[in-house]
Amino acid sequence: MEQRDFYLREIEKIGLLLTSIRQLLFGGRKENLAITVDAQINKTKDILLKKADFDLDLFLSLEPNKIEEYLTKRQGFDANNT
Repeated sequence: MEQRDFYLREIEKIGLLLTSIRQLLFGGRKENLAITVDAQINKTKDILLKKADFDLDLFLSLEPNKIEEYLTKRQGFDANNT
């Protein structure tokens, strides 16, 4: 069931992307596009935080020398890629 939910979310993201491309090519209300993209970004950040204990905003604010330290603290992450 979880995998099905994942696929449905991915399909929704593809739909948003296609809608964005269509609006860019053929015009449309860009303010709605911005709201939709911002909402999707926030939703994705929330999912990352809740399901993977990964704070994207914190990660993006880290200094390069702190990134590996942050990632290696995440459960299931293997810095050696093995």
